[in-house]
Amino acid sequence: MFWKSRRRTRRPVSSCRHHARPALESLEGRDLLSVSVMELTDARGAVTGLSVVANGANDMVTISDNSATGHTTVVADGRTMDFAQQFPLVDLELMGSRDFANFNIVGDYNQRHADLFVDLGTGENHFTFNPGLTAISNHSNFNLDIVGHNGNDFVNLNFGNILESRVNLTASNLGGSSTPIGSAAVRDTITFGTLRAGIRNSSVDVNVGLGTGNNNLRFNYGSDLGHLAGAGVASDFGPSTFNVNITGSSRLQDVGNVTLFANGEVNTGSTLNFNTQFIAGNNRFIGVIDAAQFQIDDDGGQFISDVHSGGAAHFNIHAGSGNDLISLATINQSHTLELSGLLDINIQGGAGKDNINVDFGGTGGFTDDDPFELRATNRAFRVRVDGGSGPDSINVNAANAATATFVYDIAIVGGSKKNGITFNGNTQGGSPSFGPSGSVFIDGGFGTDSDVDVSGNFQTEVVNG
Repeated sequence: MFWKSRRRTRRPVSSCRHHARPALESLEGRDLLSVSVMELTDARGAVTGLSVVANGANDMVTISDNSATGHTTVVADGRTMDFAQQFPLVDLELMGSRDFANFNIVGDYNQRHADLFVDLGTGENHFTFNPGLTAISNHSNFNLDIVGHNGNDFVNLNFGNILESRVNLTASNLGGSSTPIGSAAVRDTITFGTLRAGIRNSSVDVNVGLGTGNNNLRFNYGSDLGHLAGAGVASDFGPSTFNVNITGSSRLQDVGNVTLFANGEVNTGSTLNFNTQFIAGNNRFIGVIDAAQFQIDDDGGQFISDVHSGGAAHFNIHAGSGNDLISLATINQSHTLELSGLLDINIQGGAGKDNINVDFGGTGGFTDDDPFELRATNRAFRVRVDGGSGPDSINVNAANAATATFVYDIAIVGGSKKNGITFNGNTQGGSPSFGPSGSVFIDGGFGTDSDVDVSGNFQTEVVNG
C-alpha cells in the first residue's frame, strides 16, 4: 500500500485546473520499489493527474502515454504498472541521487490538453522526452515544464510534427558540471524536426535557463516552419511562430556553450525568433547553418496572389560581460542557400573581449528560387554587429549567386576600444541592392588604431577605420 507523501507536490500553473484541489489516493499493490506512483484527484474524487516520484539512489523510470490504446504505462526498475486512461497532468519528480527517466508519446496527440511537469531534483538526473515522429495535432495544447535545482542535469528533448497546435517548453535552472568540460561534450539536447518534421498553423515557445555550473546545450532546428511536406497543395501551408529564448548563468565562474545546428526551413508567412542572452562568464555560441538544406522559403507563395512575406528568421545573440566567442556560419558553402524572405542577424558584443564571426560566404552564396517567390516583399539579408565596449575581433563574410535580387542591409560597429574588423562581400553576379544607405556601413569604433580590412566587390562606407 502506498503511503501519503508529506512533501508538497509541485505542479505547473494552468488556467484550466485552478479549481482543482489535488489529493493522493492510496492504491493497493502499486509500489514499484523506490518509485511511488499515485493518481491525483480533486475534492470530488475525479482523477486529475498522475504523480511519479523516484526516491531511490539510482532509479530508472519510463512513462508511455499511448493514444493508440488510451493507456498510460509506468515501468520503474523493471516492474510495470498500467492505467486504462491518459492523464491531463503527469508530475514526475526525480528525488534520488542519480535517476534516469523517459517519457514517450505513442500515437498522435489529437485535441489533447496535456501538462508534463518534471522536477530534476538536486542530484545527477537524466530526463528524455521522445515522441519520435508522433504528431502533436488538431488543436492540442502541450506544456512541458522542467525545473532543475542547479544539480548535475542532463536533458534530451525531441519533437516531431506540430500541426494546428500549441507547444510550450520551459526548462529552468539546468545545472551543469562543476568541473571544466570541452565545448564539444554535449550534455543537454533539444531537437525540433526529427527527420524533417513540419510545423503548420501552430505556435512553439521554448524558454531555457542555464543554471550554475558549466553547461553545454545543443539545439537542433530541423523543422519546416509553416509547412508540412506533402503533395504541394495550399492546405500543406499555415503561418506559424517559433520563439526560442536561452539565458546563461549570472556567475562569473560558469561557462555556457550553446550550439545551434539548423538544417530546417522557415516558410511563407512564418517567423523564427532565436534569442541567446549570456550574462556573465566566458561563453560560446556556435551557430552552424547547413547551406545545402536550410532555407528561408516561400513555397506557399504559389497559392497567394496578394502582396505577402516569405519566411523570416531572426537570430539575436548578446555576449554579456565576459570574453565570449560568437559565431554564426554556414557549412557546405559550395551549395546555394535560398533566401526568399528575411534572414536577420543581430549580435551585441558586450563589455568583454569578444570574437565575433558571421560567415555566409563561399562559392554558392544566397540565391532566389522559383520565379513566384520573387513576389515576397521581405527578401533581405540584414546584419547588425555591435562589438560593445571591449576590444573585439569581428569578421563578416557574405556572398550571393548570380540569380540574387534581394537586399543587403549590413552595419558593423566596433565599439569604444581598439577593434579588428574584417569584411568580405562578393556579389558573384546577380543584381542585389544595398539599403537603406546604398552600401555596407562599417564603423571601426573610437579606440586608438582600430583596424578595418575590406575586400570583395560590395559597396562599402568605412568610418574610424
